[in-house]
Amino acid sequence: RGAALSIAAVVNFTMNVVVTTVQPTLLSAITPSGVFFTYAVLCVVSILFVVGVVPETKGKTLEEIETMLVGRRGGKMEAEMHA
Repeated sequence: RGAALSIAAVVNFTMNVVVTTVQPTLLSAITPSGVFFTYAVLCVVSILFVVGVVPETKGKTLEEIETMLVGRRGGKMEAEMHA
């Protein structure tokens, strides 16, 4: 779990740097309205992904969440973990 949190933090920081670095280029290439629209579309796609793919974990213990996620990967992975 600690490794996953570390990876998530590094990816988040890296993407923040990328967005900050690319922003001036995007503003000159597709105008401020185009940049806003692009970010709005990405937000809608992200919301659809979360609603459609990410499972609900409210009220579940970490062990229940782990079992649920391992089960979604398929029986082969689960069998290998318990061997």
